[in-house]
Amino acid sequence: MKLKNQLTLLMAVVAISFGISALVNKYLMTHFIVNGPVYQDIIQQKDLVADILPPPEYLVESWQVALEMFISPSVDLPALVQKSQRLEEEFRVRHTYWAKALTDATLRDLMLEKAYQPGLAFLKIRNEQFIPALQRGDKAAAEQSLAKMRDAYFQHRSVIDEVVLLSNKKSVELEQNVAQSIVKNDVAYVATIVIFLLLVVSCCWLILNGLIKRLGAEPQLLLAIAERISEGDISVATPVKPGDTSSVMFAMRKMKQSLSLLIDDTQILTETVMSGRLDNRVDASHHQGAFGQLLSSVNATLDAVVGPLTLTASYIDRIAEGNMPPKIAASTGDFKLIATIKTNLNTTIDTLNNFIAEMTHMAAEHERGDIDVVINADRFLGAYREMAEGVNTMVNEHISVKTKALACVKAFGDGDFNAPLEQFPGKKAFINE
Repeated sequence: MKLKNQLTLLMAVVAISFGISALVNKYLMTHFIVNGPVYQDIIQQKDLVADILPPPEYLVESWQVALEMFISPSVDLPALVQKSQRLEEEFRVRHTYWAKALTDATLRDLMLEKAYQPGLAFLKIRNEQFIPALQRGDKAAAEQSLAKMRDAYFQHRSVIDEVVLLSNKKSVELEQNVAQSIVKNDVAYVATIVIFLLLVVSCCWLILNGLIKRLGAEPQLLLAIAERISEGDISVATPVKPGDTSSVMFAMRKMKQSLSLLIDDTQILTETVMSGRLDNRVDASHHQGAFGQLLSSVNATLDAVVGPLTLTASYIDRIAEGNMPPKIAASTGDFKLIATIKTNLNTTIDTLNNFIAEMTHMAAEHERGDIDVVINADRFLGAYREMAEGVNTMVNEHISVKTKALACVKAFGDGDFNAPLEQFPGKKAFINE
């Protein structure tokens, strides 16, 4: 898969992931927000409890218990008194709670002052007048106290009704505000996701374009080109976009060109050396870095080989012309083959010098009359030994001919004109004449 397709797939996965996240968030928000299913269940349970149990901050149950006290027999009075005291305690506890929890100024004024003070008056009349009158059995005094309690209760109730209306109104307003805020939050959330996705897509696109620009081509193409070059195929095409001077593909083309130049110069050097032009060299300055060092090493190697070969050729020429050169001095670091050539050439020089010395010595001795002096053939090997033995044979034959001729001349001098003389072959026949 191309790199562009891979990054496109990645962007698609990111987009789908954010989409799923948005849907899940929308579901959770819809399910748990105000007026949502969970919220409605909670409100329903609270409403059910409120419909079943009287609220402790509202004295309606205390008023009902007071009416029961008034009409019930005296034997039931202690239990009803105890119940009324429990309700009073709950009333005061809830008042303390709302004094801390309630934050709305209007509701605090209504609930904690205007509804609370009549309630306290109701409880005070009940505790100090109504219940004692019932305990004394004074129905008339109890009835008068009940009338006072009724006035305090209805004053308390009117404020409670006002609190209920105001609280319901504020609840509706709050629910509407929350719903509007949720809609705004949903819009902001979706907008944030869209913006984030756009940023992700933009960043991925910029990264992709930058990466492709730096590479100069798809990674698969670069890998294929690199593999072919590594296998020795430098004819592979390296397409570079117009104006591209910094990509990997551009660098790969430069590498291919450097390798091509290196191979071309190496081939030229090989051809010139094989044709016998051993003094030709490659200009290593046309190559950079390790390539230049490689060709410089090749040049140096050729110099190390060609120098001794040239010297050897000149020595052989001098020997062929009869100009015996001095022995070649050995050099440190000579190749084994070059050292062997030098040794053999020096041996040849020594052999020829010895042969010349033997010939010179033999000629000098013959000049002094010691004509039986010959070359010491044991000093030589191979063809040189055969040459020495051949020279010795030739000298011996000349001495033999001269000895025979002189013997014949001596016989003639002694008067023996019939002295025999063998017939010599070839140009030696003039002796017989």
